[in-house]
Amino acid sequence: MLTACAPLARWVDVFCDSGAFDEDELRAVLAAGVAVGLWARLHGNQLECGPYSDVRAPLEAGVTVALATDCDPGSAYVTSMPLCIALAVREMRITPAEAMFAATAGGAAALRCTDVGRLAPGASADLAVLDAPTYVHLAYRPAGRVVASVWQRGRHAFGYSESS
Repeated sequence: MLTACAPLARWVDVFCDSGAFDEDELRAVLAAGVAVGLWARLHGNQLECGPYSDVRAPLEAGVTVALATDCDPGSAYVTSMPLCIALAVREMRITPAEAMFAATAGGAAALRCTDVGRLAPGASADLAVLDAPTYVHLAYRPAGRVVASVWQRGRHAFGYSESS
């Protein structure tokens, strides 16, 4: 089936958890996907109660970490990036700067996107303007309204704008 799907997909994604694929099945599916030219992805430990991932070791080894909501109405209905950033800082023991990078450039890298996740010439100009003195408030005010406005591809999409 992966051979037939490969021209229409970019990734092979496996859910490894209790009641889903086990580690041996995960390895077999990912290897089959990679063999037909797909990039490998893993979702794990979403249903089982367990400790947060150890992100410190991969970061120190130079791995680019992505941080996202992974909103799934069936088992993980979280849509708040400030909450994800706060949890990463508190529970995964990464710095606010590391969490911000993982939530922006790290996420873009995971998606193999080069025009988002950073502000630079040629990038898409997707950004959130914060109503806070610094981005650190994303980690320390996860339940408050920290995002003042959102811009997508350089156009105002939500919230307060100087021109409005």
